[in-house]
Amino acid sequence: MKKILFTFSFSLFTFISVAQNYEWRPIIPVIDCDDSIYVSCRVRNFTVDTVQDMLWMTGVFDGAAGIASPNAIGFDGSNFIAFPGVMDSLRGSTLNDAIFYNGDLIICRENLVEKFSFSSLLWTTIGIGTGGVLCFGIYNGDLIAGGRFNMIDGVFAPLIARWNGAQWYSLGNGLTGSSHSVNDVEVYNGNLYAGGAYDFVDDTVNAWNIAQWDGINWNNLCSNGGSYGTDRLNGNHDGAEIMDMEVFNNKLYITGQFEKVCGINCYLAYWDDTVWHGTSYPYYQGEGIKARGDKLIVESHGGISSFYEYYFYWNGSTATPVDSGFGSGGSNDLEVFQDTYYAGGGFSVSGNTPAFRIARLMDVGNGIDEIENGSAIKIYPNPASEEITIESKQLAMNTITITDALGRELQKVKTTRQKTQLDIHSLASGVYFVRVVCNNGGVVIGKFVKE
Repeated sequence: MKKILFTFSFSLFTFISVAQNYEWRPIIPVIDCDDSIYVSCRVRNFTVDTVQDMLWMTGVFDGAAGIASPNAIGFDGSNFIAFPGVMDSLRGSTLNDAIFYNGDLIICRENLVEKFSFSSLLWTTIGIGTGGVLCFGIYNGDLIAGGRFNMIDGVFAPLIARWNGAQWYSLGNGLTGSSHSVNDVEVYNGNLYAGGAYDFVDDTVNAWNIAQWDGINWNNLCSNGGSYGTDRLNGNHDGAEIMDMEVFNNKLYITGQFEKVCGINCYLAYWDDTVWHGTSYPYYQGEGIKARGDKLIVESHGGISSFYEYYFYWNGSTATPVDSGFGSGGSNDLEVFQDTYYAGGGFSVSGNTPAFRIARLMDVGNGIDEIENGSAIKIYPNPASEEITIESKQLAMNTITITDALGRELQKVKTTRQKTQLDIHSLASGVYFVRVVCNNGGVVIGKFVKE
């Protein structure tokens, strides 16, 4: 057992209380749902296909943009693409995680690990993990699966196992505890990290929800007089849990249901391969984190607004509000695709903006609605009663479409100019969306209010 010696540091970060610059905005047209199961309609998981440059989304829905593609559909940044196989409602509704491995789509649902081949268009069960499989990763060329299982395909592998494309193997003696699960796995500086809710590594060594696998041995990340891993302020490590991990700025960040890591008070913490650093922020429970460039987005729960979920950007020292979060139905997954953040879930609104089951994060300011890749439009006056002007100073526009909150197309015009006026006097009062396809292929979405 390798002992890791370290010192602790703790820093309060600055929370910038400014007007929101970022908002979750809908993708128009929206996800299609069967009205009879509308309340259960949701996007559960995103998976980036780097070979086809596609964002695949799975869940419970009929398709999108009028394309019939039940429970799984692709998005190339502008258009929806039908899934080439069959994703039945059971797979979609119970899917926990998905990943691309050796060109195949691997999913876990309940106790099963399944593979979809894009060449044969067939599903194959490659693992049965009694107790449940929750998450995936890739380490040294092998598929890593974590969850609540003790056995997977007859191999004793408590909570975590690896698959080399043909067979399952254990990682040492695995991870154990009275209340146990592995919720996420991440690779950082050549080592594999497992975060979740468990007590021990290799049966007897305290770890308390976070441990490192160096390819040979499991290692705990603390050694200071009995404090190990994460716990609550009252010292109840059984009630603590790591929900998500992410590598950002060459550090391994963790978030979840805890108030301490290795004895220091914190809610968001990071490991720099030598010591733990804790940060405090005005939220209680972290659910998810995702890095993109120089920003780390953090999803937090805690009732700090009328919305249960809240998001903020973290740059390593300060936090900036993103949006007021999603309403009833909540979000299930975060992903980065083509340098843009996407959120999927069962929500129908973000703040006061309709957003049905999928949204992407946009920079908003001074009347400009801007996707974070730099393309921008102006819509004015806003609110308007008779006419609006749509202007792009950076890119020539190609097609402008006005839709209502349900994604129904109301107007569509072709243009070669950077400024176009549209007559809206016949529209009923309410909120409308403008989808602009630019000549470079970029898509920008804004909204306006008809008085």
